[in-house]
Amino acid sequence: YKAFEYAHEADPNALLFYNDYNDAEPAKSQRIFNLVKRMKDAGVPVDGIGMQAHYNVYGPTMEEVDNAIKLYSTIVKHIHLTELDIRVNEDMGGGLRFRQGATQVADWERTLQQDQYVNLFKVLRKHKDVIDCVTFWNVSDKDSWLGTNNYPLLFDENYKPKQAYTAVKGFDPKMDNFVIKEDFKPSELNQPGQEYPMVNSQGFARFKVNAPKPDHRRWRVQRSRHPQLLRLHPLGERYRDPGPRRRLLRDEERAARQGAAGPLLVQQHEPEPRRVGVHPAAV
Repeated sequence: YKAFEYAHEADPNALLFYNDYNDAEPAKSQRIFNLVKRMKDAGVPVDGIGMQAHYNVYGPTMEEVDNAIKLYSTIVKHIHLTELDIRVNEDMGGGLRFRQGATQVADWERTLQQDQYVNLFKVLRKHKDVIDCVTFWNVSDKDSWLGTNNYPLLFDENYKPKQAYTAVKGFDPKMDNFVIKEDFKPSELNQPGQEYPMVNSQGFARFKVNAPKPDHRRWRVQRSRHPQLLRLHPLGERYRDPGPRRRLLRDEERAARQGAAGPLLVQQHEPEPRRVGVHPAAV
């Protein structure tokens, strides 16, 4: 408490923030809220909350980020993302013990990173009345505290912009609230008894393919005719990573990489006993 009081005494015009990690995890965000509320109730000059935003490609979910910002905005008028990076594994938070990452980053990992960045900024735009500033932990992977193998920033180790950078910078605000209709049905071009691909009334196709993850989870992939569409549809229960920092594989919006017929929209669900092939003529 005294640190804030002394800082305010030294510069009454300075904005003072309480800054913490794992800021979107529901239990932790509630503890952050409780602490800041106690401070403000005691007259401590806290102007805002800093979300360190050390995230990964699997979490937090955008629902968690959205809920955390909503909660914090009830007690402060200023929210900053202070140390943003998104690594391509299950680690998150500000701990100094973390995985060093693989030497090669796969295309599907780049896609998941693009997805997480794009949807994060979509949530931030939603709360532009309280989100004043977004600060990254350095510019390129070469200078990141996480190292180049964790691939955490928007510029690679050679200071070249990644596909995530292009997607974040070139967002289409009209697509922030676009909704894909869930009226998918098997394509008329499918073989008898073939469930996938499915198509909907808007012209989207949904495929089922094998995920590259070693636990053999499956992903549903949609190809969109809208180049800016970044959307994932939930399939019931979300997968929870069994590791020590269990994170939800999001069932909200998943962005996708650019393909010949539009971006791929990726959706995860639990494995089934058999494989279902992809019918390329279904688009």
